[in-house]
Amino acid sequence: MSQQPLILKSFLKVCVWWSHLQGQIYEIGSHVAEQLRIRQGAGGVNAKPPGIPPEKKMRSLVTHRKLMDISRAQGQEMLLLREELERLRLRTFPSFVEKRPTGNPDDLAYGGINRKIAA
Repeated sequence: MSQQPLILKSFLKVCVWWSHLQGQIYEIGSHVAEQLRIRQGAGGVNAKPPGIPPEKKMRSLVTHRKLMDISRAQGQEMLLLREELERLRLRTFPSFVEKRPTGNPDDLAYGGINRKIAA
């Protein structure tokens, strides 16, 4: 009977060690996979993209660049049109804004005016 607790303890230690080892194996595997992705993406000396011809990739890059340039130009044009719209809006609808005094309207000294409470 005294052998069973010792065997059980050693079995539990081995299980804990085994699960720790499996975690390390998984972590190392993920690091290796990440390194492979980095090397393939870096386009090393012998690395070739799988199944994508260089002409098609170049065409895609040129198209992307042209679209980005068009997008940037349209963004600048939109900014100019917004400014012009704001300028026209201000010219068409004049605002009669007067500066409001600062502070709490419930205070007796609101707006720099000393008011007295009628008794």
